[in-house]
Amino acid sequence: MDINSISGASRVHSIYANSTRVSRQAYGKGAKAGGSDNVVISNQAMDFKSVLEAVSKVPDVREEKVTEVQGRMDRGEYIVSSADIANRIMTFTF
Repeated sequence: MDINSISGASRVHSIYANSTRVSRQAYGKGAKAGGSDNVVISNQAMDFKSVLEAVSKVPDVREEKVTEVQGRMDRGEYIVSSADIANRIMTFTF
């Protein structure tokens, strides 16, 4: 079998060769020996970073709320019906 006679293979090869040459030229434009790279961060990225930092400072658990509920439970004042629990489970499930 002679693979050189397959026209599709030679066409694919020529397309690939041309695209590689073009992309190398495009990346090479403007590049200078000894130049420096620059990074520009968008305003949206900087805002996102600020929000992320602010959120990371917020505690995962609201201690004052936990203390209040524990106190109510100890005093027997915190009573939740099983129907309320089932309703909440169904609300978050569906």
